[in-house]
Amino acid sequence: MQLIRQQQGSALIEVLIAVVLFAIGALGLLALNASMVTRGKASADQTVAAALASEFLSMVRADGERQLAGGGTFALNTTLVSDLTAQVQETLPGGTVTVTAQTFTVQPGATPLLANSVDVEIGWQGPNDPDARVYRTSTAFHR
Repeated sequence: MQLIRQQQGSALIEVLIAVVLFAIGALGLLALNASMVTRGKASADQTVAAALASEFLSMVRADGERQLAGGGTFALNTTLVSDLTAQVQETLPGGTVTVTAQTFTVQPGATPLLANSVDVEIGWQGPNDPDARVYRTSTAFHR
């Protein structure tokens, strides 16, 4: 009879320990899921930024080559910049755009070439992101 009395309540303690361990594991899985959702959103935002920048640079390059083909000089089309800024602000949280255009001389051989480069920087910060995110890309072209 004494053995039975000493073991009374030990099953309850084992069950409580099992419930605590299960709860810790479940909370860990919930935290992992929340992290994956946040990272998935950040990845989707970066894909959007890359697509917008790529589309913008394609239009700038086509416009620049058209300007240079006529014997003119390159001038960045401010309407394209305004359109990009509007799209970024509409699709990315806290979206910002910085576009830099420059003309420089390249001398691959005896004849120098006048080249143009356009750099694009798209920034954003989601409501749950601790850090701001930035996507940078550029293109260069010449006549």
